[in-house]
Amino acid sequence: ALPIYLCGGFPQYGNPQDHFYSLPQLFSLVLDLWVALQLSTVIILIAGYIGWVRFGRDVLRLSDAWSQVLALVCSANGFYFLHMVVGHMWVLPLPLLSWLLWLIFLPGREATKTLWTRAVLFGFLTAFFVYSGSQTLIILILLTVASMLPIAVSLDENPLGRLHTLARRLSVYGLCSAVLSASKLVAVYSLLSTLQMEANFSGYHANENILLFALKS
Repeated sequence: ALPIYLCGGFPQYGNPQDHFYSLPQLFSLVLDLWVALQLSTVIILIAGYIGWVRFGRDVLRLSDAWSQVLALVCSANGFYFLHMVVGHMWVLPLPLLSWLLWLIFLPGREATKTLWTRAVLFGFLTAFFVYSGSQTLIILILLTVASMLPIAVSLDENPLGRLHTLARRLSVYGLCSAVLSASKLVAVYSLLSTLQMEANFSGYHANENILLFALKS
């Protein structure tokens, strides 16, 4: 269930998966909790779908039809819906990954003013992930960007120029994201640094095929 009333002495703000500052929480102030969650999901799916269409057209240079197919596959997939069905709210902002990728991998080199405008938008999107308890998705975003960087650079007519443009963007985008997310990041670090815990990895069982285990992991 979505937490409406928090605090009570518990350092909830320092919990990385705290959903208190999220779109469903905002809607729940005036709507039924279930309706608030459904409305949030629809809004984010539509926004993400539009982002995937733009990413397909502007970055991947796909036709309109194939851009729609890309958006449909990336938005209406089992990973997202099954997580949402069982209440994994940290997955909620996932469709907005399309806009993050669009901002990073847009072709060409923008003017400085445009760069900072896009950086602020990128920072707000990243902060939305962080403050709504979707920190696990940040790892997925970083892995996706890292896997696409070599492709984006190698396929460009001017690889060095493209590399310089992407490095410039990521530096400014990262700065804005860090500033806008600083409050939550400091709270999480302050809480976790006080916890003295050890977690042993016990997922592997004797006599299990190690290659099969690696694939499952």
